[in-house]
Amino acid sequence: MSGAAKKGLSSIQRALERWPKDLLRPEVQLREVLARRLQSATAADELSQARPLFALLDNQYAKKYQLSDRIMKPKFNPTYYEEILDEVRNVPNRGLIERISKKLSGMFRVQ
Repeated sequence: MSGAAKKGLSSIQRALERWPKDLLRPEVQLREVLARRLQSATAADELSQARPLFALLDNQYAKKYQLSDRIMKPKFNPTYYEEILDEVRNVPNRGLIERISKKLSGMFRVQ
């Protein structure tokens, strides 16, 4: 393995170690998918894939393209996105009955 390939592989492995776990889908982790994909990648591919991974980990795109309050807090429902984030954070902690009741309440809407 050449020096560039080792450098690319070690960079990607560092990025994958820092990658957060997906709480909504614990059975499918991006870290594992990328690790499997790396087994068949070439040295040039590894180096080209390391840069975007670190950019995502460091939130470079969120910093570059910041969302204004006008977008994140629409006038018709200013807490809409906050409520979605709260739901996503609470999903892993729900019990069986809570999951079933949420699923049923989503299927049948009262008007």
